[in-house]
Amino acid sequence: MSEKMVIGEVVALDQLWMSKEQARLYFGYEEHESTFQKLLSEFKSHSDFKEGYRLVTYKVPTIRIDLFDQFLDWKHKNQFRKGKGA
Repeated sequence: MSEKMVIGEVVALDQLWMSKEQARLYFGYEEHESTFQKLLSEFKSHSDFKEGYRLVTYKVPTIRIDLFDQFLDWKHKNQFRKGKGA
């Protein structure tokens, strides 16, 4: 009988999707729920970022963290420009 040995490596992956509440805490909006809700509303309606919002089950939206982070960066860079577009 021949024996086979498989050697592998476990690679930790960053969490890609989070619930709305987890994301609120992750981004530091613990005490600013209304601000987070306003940003989330803009995020999910923005043509470049809306694929980062899922409402798979009732009342449990999930947010793609990397896209929301990109949205916040975009928002920061464009906060004083006219005609930002959505």
